[in-house]
Amino acid sequence: MREIARRQGLALAEKPDSQEICFIPGGDYKQFLTAYLEEQGRQLPGTSGDLVASTGEVMGHHDGIFNFTVGSARASASVRPRRCTF
Repeated sequence: MREIARRQGLALAEKPDSQEICFIPGGDYKQFLTAYLEEQGRQLPGTSGDLVASTGEVMGHHDGIFNFTVGSARASASVRPRRCTF
């Protein structure tokens, strides 16, 4: 696709790949997952936990890994001067 866009002179041919879920209405993937699993007769698994630095220091708490995309996890980690692991 990028090659076709490049041949057509479209600027998006050089746009970096997105790490977000672009097909989810309104970008609310938690609501999307909740609705899908409910439709399947299931629930989101309990994945809440601590945000822990590579040193082992607990830096915070999160309500579940489904609340993060690759991009938001990177952004959360970059806010702190130390590296966080999820």
